[in-house]
Amino acid sequence: MHFCRRNDKFVCCHRIWRKLSHAEFILGYQNGALGCAVRAPRALLWFLSHNVRDPKTQQTLLVWLVVVLALIGGSIFLLFYLSRFWVTVGLVLGLPAFVLVLMRRVAELVIDLALKDERFFATASAEGVLIVCAEKKNHHNGGS
Repeated sequence: MHFCRRNDKFVCCHRIWRKLSHAEFILGYQNGALGCAVRAPRALLWFLSHNVRDPKTQQTLLVWLVVVLALIGGSIFLLFYLSRFWVTVGLVLGLPAFVLVLMRRVAELVIDLALKDERFFATASAEGVLIVCAEKKNHHNGGS
């Protein structure tokens, strides 16, 4: 059982085992019949290890890199000027929040790129970065 994002809500769904065309994916996503699950850590590693040609993606990855370096540099700098307790508290609270925001932004970026670019959609689906899901329909006559 998978959980998929549909209209900013997470719903329980099952994975579609047949290959969808890009047009079917766009239509299904826009009308709410399909949801998407993104494996964000895998997507982030995939973005960093492949040559991504989309300028928006390159800019987003560059901003994330600068933020990570700023967090590391700021933590080291503050370690010398604040007590270690406050630096540790800041890292314990700030790092998980940063990772959660980063993973959400990676998932949004994958979905945006999949909706725009047919080649990206095919590659992301084949690599297991993007999982397309459909909601299970429960019929009262015993079907599923």
